[in-house]
Amino acid sequence: MTILNRLFIILSISLFASNSAFAQEQTSEQTDSVAQPALPTDLHASFLIADPGLDFYSSYGHCVIRLQCPSAGLDFCYTYSLDDNLANEVAMFRGKGKGQYAAIKTPLFIKEYQELKRGVKNYEINLTVEQVRSLWQILDGEISQGAYRQYNYLKTNCSSMSMLALERCLGDEEIKWGELNHGITGTYRNFINVISEHRPWTGFFWTTILGAGGDETGYMGDKMGPTLIVPAMQDAKFVAADGTERPFLKGEPEVVNESGLVYKDWLFTPWSFFAVVLLLAIIVSLLEWKKKAKGVVVGFDIILLALQTIAGIVIFYLSVISDMTGASHNWNLLVLNPLPVILWLAARKRAWYKKVWLVYTVVLIAYIALLPFTPQVDALRVLMISPLLVRCATKAFLNK
Repeated sequence: MTILNRLFIILSISLFASNSAFAQEQTSEQTDSVAQPALPTDLHASFLIADPGLDFYSSYGHCVIRLQCPSAGLDFCYTYSLDDNLANEVAMFRGKGKGQYAAIKTPLFIKEYQELKRGVKNYEINLTVEQVRSLWQILDGEISQGAYRQYNYLKTNCSSMSMLALERCLGDEEIKWGELNHGITGTYRNFINVISEHRPWTGFFWTTILGAGGDETGYMGDKMGPTLIVPAMQDAKFVAADGTERPFLKGEPEVVNESGLVYKDWLFTPWSFFAVVLLLAIIVSLLEWKKKAKGVVVGFDIILLALQTIAGIVIFYLSVISDMTGASHNWNLLVLNPLPVILWLAARKRAWYKKVWLVYTVVLIAYIALLPFTPQVDALRVLMISPLLVRCATKAFLNK
């Protein structure tokens, strides 16, 4: 290649590079001269609180976060719930149920509750625009991760996870609560008792399966149940790092769906039911003592043993086998376990089996003696096992 040819190639490359740099500079200047669109500022965040339903899973109500941007036509409800299928509902009692955030258009959410005749109110949260943006990003990020958290009624439920997302978006601000209900400031057992005031059997179930974990105070936000979060928000305030405060809520709550659900009173509460069973146990014991109505006595004992066995299997599974939160170390295992029916099936014809009644009577008395020492044994639980005590003591006395 000649020297002239080499010079021509070098000049050509130099000219091309100069033109490319000039073009990039012109493009950059043109881009800078075009104004970037401003982010919308008409953002709103609210809690939507739904009234309790009639079935087991909806008996404590529901809480979701509503996010709106009217200028962009956006209105979504972000709800944290158990992954909606039967297998996952059963898995919850194994401690394996998965919960996740999901987004649903607000009109669809409200329509669902209209069909269920459950009332819904909108409580707008007094967040800054930046905080609402942050909350929106947090919730969208959670949705992208799918169902990766354990769902349980004590710690990761609809309202506690809504509160967690809210707290994460506050930055250097914090929430200053006013006077709070004992259900929020007390233990998880207090929490269940308070929110179950009008759901006696649901409350009885949860307090019976709660073990030592139910006696922990835990994190206050876990106990912001749908029925408790409303009065808590009324006096709450957001406090900035410089000490300035503003109300937690903005304006008055808005009714977005009227309640049309009729809540029927229970014919039998746990108190009245076990009182009747105790009365029947006393009558049956008198009949056995007088050696009358043997068929009635045997039939009553079979039913009582069957109920004790079913309850015992459930408590044993949840406390010993399952990983369900709060169910381990349950004192109810002393009297509610499968051992009595196992002994009855395997050894009822043995001569020593008659002594089992005396042993179990002692165990039941020992359980009652725990009443002053652990919240797991309360007056209702004592009433629950009293029919067993009457029948076991009767048989132990008659078989002397």
